[in-house]
Parts: sequence; structure tokens; C-alpha cells
Amino acid sequence: MSPPLSQGPKDSMFNTDIISWTLGNRDYDQDKKIYIDADAPERSFSASEARTIVRKFIAGFQAKGLQPGDCVCVYAFNDVCVLYL
Repeated sequence: MSPPLSQGPKDSMFNTDIISWTLGNRDYDQDKKIYIDADAPERSFSASEARTIVRKFIAGFQAKGLQPGDCVCVYAFNDVCVLYL
């Protein structure tokens, strides 16, 4: 029987959120589609596109006065873009 993840290897994948791990990993084609909407596959994003979207979210939050440590509540539908939040 395998140990629980909390007792597993200290791999960087287990110590960070999925967006940071995915966008921080540049060992693959940054223009290949990595986020694909299962209901509408034409809605897909590459790592480069995702990075741009994340930067736009950050700029919008900063424009509204958000500071490091502030909390944000997101009420959103299940959507491929919610991954970036």
C-alpha cells in the first residue's frame, strides 16, 4: 500500500499550485495547447496564452487595489479560464 501524498516524495509538483507548476515548467512547447475545454475543444489555450491571461488578471487585481495577502472570493462557473484564478 502506498503512503498518503503528504508522506510521499518532496517533488516540486506537490509543493505548489498547478498553474505555477505548469507555467513555471518550460520544458515543453509553450505554444502547444495545454488547457482544453472538454465541452468546446476550440476553446483551448497554450502556456504562452495562459501566461498572458494570468498577467491580465494580476494587472486588473492590482488596478482595483489588491495587495499581497488580501483575500479574494471568486464565484465562477466551471470553465477552462477558471484554472488561471
